[in-house]
Amino acid sequence: MGPDLLVVAAYGQILPPALLEVPRWGCLNVHASLLPRHRGAAPIQWAIALGDAETGVTIMKMDAGLDTGDILRQTATPIAADDTAETLHARLALLGARLLVVTIPDWLAGRIAPQPQPAEGMTYAARSPGRTGDWTGISRPPR
Repeated sequence: MGPDLLVVAAYGQILPPALLEVPRWGCLNVHASLLPRHRGAAPIQWAIALGDAETGVTIMKMDAGLDTGDILRQTATPIAADDTAETLHARLALLGARLLVVTIPDWLAGRIAPQPQPAEGMTYAARSPGRTGDWTGISRPPR
């Protein structure tokens, strides 16, 4: 007997296909962007660095790819001029928790039809902006 559902948030690793197949309801990921924009390990930092007007949280059903699974739900939030990675992370964590709490019951009851991610708008949010991995030099571009 195995788990019925597996949920990860900010895990930073791709789960092996054998593990993805274990839970009968699959594996869900709480991702800190409006997928398909900012797939990858540093979506919050890149949303700020690129001057995005908004970001959000996506609850997705994981597949073998990097943040490529079907979307179950999303919620958006504006990025304020004074937001930092820390302030935005805190807000997205709360939004993600709230979204997950309403998504899981609907998912288990069959009330959500997973939507494939559109190819348009896909970007990759690499772990760091360069070899140093230092985000301190990255700031929000002027609007």
